[in-house]
Amino acid sequence: MLRLEYDREGLVETDGVKLGFVKRQATGDLKRYKQSSEPVAPRPAAGAASS
Repeated sequence: MLRLEYDREGLVETDGVKLGFVKRQATGDLKRYKQSSEPVAPRPAAGAASS
């Protein structure tokens, strides 16, 4: 679980929270971070024989 706290500045940020923009942005950022930080399984070399 992630808890995000920040000070809203103005009407635009307040409305953005009400419309769910902040939550969607944070969720997307976390998914992209997870994908970039997970190890990638090595691929077999091109033309390599499989068993």
